[in-house]
Amino acid sequence: VAFKAGDYGILDNATFTAKDSGSEAVPVTYCAYGDGDVIFCNGVRLTENDFEPITDTEASMFPSEAVKKIYKANLNGKISEITSSTLLFSEKTVCFEARYPNKRNGRDHSFEGYTTTYNELESILLQGPLPSMVESFSTVKGLKVTGFLRTGWLVDTFPVKSYDAENGILAFDFDDPSAFGNGYQLSHFVLAFEGRMQDTVFFHNLPDFLDDTDEYWFDSENKLLYIYEPQGNYSVSSNGTFMHINDGADHISFVGLEFNTTTESAIFADADYLTFE
Repeated sequence: VAFKAGDYGILDNATFTAKDSGSEAVPVTYCAYGDGDVIFCNGVRLTENDFEPITDTEASMFPSEAVKKIYKANLNGKISEITSSTLLFSEKTVCFEARYPNKRNGRDHSFEGYTTTYNELESILLQGPLPSMVESFSTVKGLKVTGFLRTGWLVDTFPVKSYDAENGILAFDFDDPSAFGNGYQLSHFVLAFEGRMQDTVFFHNLPDFLDDTDEYWFDSENKLLYIYEPQGNYSVSSNGTFMHINDGADHISFVGLEFNTTTESAIFADADYLTFE
């Protein structure tokens, strides 16, 4: 089965069963025809033609030194909703939400020389240089914090609920279980590991931070994507698995096909004699 070159759009949970199976003597191959890329994308693909300069009104949301390099793409009619799991990919890498401090040379540059501690089970006390930094943010609505906040792993990311500037306490949105992944009980989220929290934390997901290459910010309410200095093509992820290959769907090969952009597992395979090239 040969696909001619093209962007075939969304392939959502295509299911192969025993009736689609080949055999050892007569295997089934799904392949590119050979005249160019064959692309299935579980997301929204964007080219340079989809971006336009921001308006003067919009510029007020962003760092003044960055506004001339910020562009936007309208995702209305292209994506049903923008959630915390919606990501942006360039042709070369996963982009990252606008953040402070910036990420450079592939390494995290984060705050150092301060201490944080936990207050009950829902907040952290900011010390050192952090309180004055948080006070400078235009809002904490949408703000996320990543650092050694719960398990001692840097990947702990919590959405912010409020900030008590008088006492320097940042409270997290523990009312949203989806923010912490499946399988966890909120009562187990003890913001401990205090000794390992003292070196690294960064803030992200505010327009205040959009000032570096490969950074982006979603205005989820208006379904707008803002990106700093866009280069090449991009894709906005949606949830979805490309295909399930069920038990019994044996002797099938997939050759030269591109499966592009998903935050789920791309392919589930439970059959035998499968080949992916």
